Amino acid sequence: MERASAMDGRLVLSFLVLLLFLVDVSRARVIRSAAKQQRICGYE
Repeated sequence: MERASAMDGRLVLSFLVLLLFLVDVSRARVIRSAAKQQRICGYE
């Protein structure tokens, strides 16, 4: 039982890390696209 719970804990932890990583990546993309739009608006 202890081994199973440890495995579940690791699985949940890795899943959370992956989720945070995806959120970070999407956030960086949004910031980049926003910066590009601001640059275009600035030039125009």
